Amino acid sequence: MKSFSRILLILVFGIGCSPTLHPWKQYNRTQDNGMIDFWNDTAKIYVQWYDDYRFDEALRKDRLSQHIRIYSDLFMKSHRVKVKDILLVGETTVDYRFYASIAFIDSDKLSARKLAQLGFSPESNGNFSKTLVSENPKYAAVVKIYSHSQDWIAILAFTLDEDLIDANSWYVKNFCFENVFAAKTFALQAEFYGLTPDGGIFNSVRFGKNYQGFRPLNPFTWGLELFETIPNGNYYSPVEKLLTVENNYESMANKDMFYQALLTYNSFVNDDSLQNVYLQKKYRANASKSLKGDHVAGLESVKERIVDSAKHARVVMFNESHYAPQHRYFVSACLEDLYDAGYRYLALECLHEADDSLAARGFPAIKSGFYSPEPQMANLIRNALRIGYKLISYESNENDREKMQATNIINKTLAVDSSARVVVLGGWSHTDENPTQERMAYYFKSMTRIDPLTVNQTDMYPFYKAPNSKVALIPDYDMKRLDLPVRHHNDFYLINNFSLNDYRLFPSKKVKDVEYTVDLSKGLHGSCDFSVLLIYAKEEYSDPGALPVFTAKLRQGELNYRVRLPEGHYIPVIQSCM
Repeated sequence: MKSFSRILLILVFGIGCSPTLHPWKQYNRTQDNGMIDFWNDTAKIYVQWYDDYRFDEALRKDRLSQHIRIYSDLFMKSHRVKVKDILLVGETTVDYRFYASIAFIDSDKLSARKLAQLGFSPESNGNFSKTLVSENPKYAAVVKIYSHSQDWIAILAFTLDEDLIDANSWYVKNFCFENVFAAKTFALQAEFYGLTPDGGIFNSVRFGKNYQGFRPLNPFTWGLELFETIPNGNYYSPVEKLLTVENNYESMANKDMFYQALLTYNSFVNDDSLQNVYLQKKYRANASKSLKGDHVAGLESVKERIVDSAKHARVVMFNESHYAPQHRYFVSACLEDLYDAGYRYLALECLHEADDSLAARGFPAIKSGFYSPEPQMANLIRNALRIGYKLISYESNENDREKMQATNIINKTLAVDSSARVVVLGGWSHTDENPTQERMAYYFKSMTRIDPLTVNQTDMYPFYKAPNSKVALIPDYDMKRLDLPVRHHNDFYLINNFSLNDYRLFPSKKVKDVEYTVDLSKGLHGSCDFSVLLIYAKEEYSDPGALPVFTAKLRQGELNYRVRLPEGHYIPVIQSCM
């Protein structure tokens, strides 16, 4: 079988209808983080583009013809590129329009000697470059060829005279050019060769042996950067942007991290339908499992069973999934009855603000913790403060995290109040009492000789359902009898399927809710796929870190939204694409 060497050519041209591109285009990946990173692991190429480039598979035939003609001009008709060779296409969105693509070509007829004969200038590193300004038709093009063994890549960029440039453009105003096209030619060279030795798109290329792959951004970090683009939280952008880069996270580890990040930021906007889609992807399951046999069901019955048990304990520990608002809502629903049973402290793993600062302000803010923008976490804090709890933070970043979490809880409660009764909310396995796992709950028990009552909300999450009820409770001794999974050692296991329509700001019989209608007619942006409704308590809204008491994802066409809240004054805000 004949072995073909290749040149990978990156050209610049326009976009239109949809011819069939190279089959490896399915492996193209891009990521916008101020600059646009492009990579293809199969082609072993990386290029960093400026952020005004947009890439699309749709190609206009007239642009393809221009592309092929200019390519032929540069190589003096010694080779031909076909549409099926093209890997990527794109163009800039600014007034000095450049066009971009990547294409494979057979390099058998294009040796280094041949390139020199065609007017390419050799460089010390084995690369070749060429600039061409054509008068008929009028265009300017630059090309740079990168060699790697028998494989080469070429980046070709061009601009057309027909694309007018603003006479007030930076390039026109700051340099003395005889005409606008001369300014565009200079801009093209600056864009690709750079104004400094290490600048320009050409210098970003990594190909062949120089290609080391590309690791996509940490989706949590990127999402947080997007969220922080608005002082009190950009709820719209993290979900909207993360959905566009799902294919960048291909390994199992990267996929799991991506799903966790998307589920977390989506929980901030309470889109239950999207949450269910990605829970199925994360857990690789698509069917719910129904609980059979005898069990305690219904919110009031479940609360009563837990509170009755808590009366014989001094510490109650709940766990949560950090992207399951319903877990926080259930804890909030239990707080009033637990307070009546003598509990006065609420210890939150997710609380990162100084305890006294939060108490002085009287409501949560963005600085209260990473998860505080999720409305059920914020409302849990509001409800605890309303009832009279003293809130404490206990997270630790030290090496012995589990032991230090237990130590922090003890030092802030039992060590200063010998009669303290404490409610704890921690993530996932921190409340596991299994001595072989040495989690926070185990250390707490061994250090204090106090056996905490532990309620597990994650082992049955997210696919177990209780018939005719949103919530059900199973004691530990019934788990095996009911043939249910036991991954952690706890006293109770909870099925919790509350959703957006179930949530109350203050889940208390003492608080009466009334229905409010929000007029959406002036807030929705017609070009957006969705918008986000944020409702703030008026007395909190002036705080620069104010958090909404309610959020919901809105679809286009909705003219109003009805929500039940405690009687009071509220300020609705709608966030959408810009």
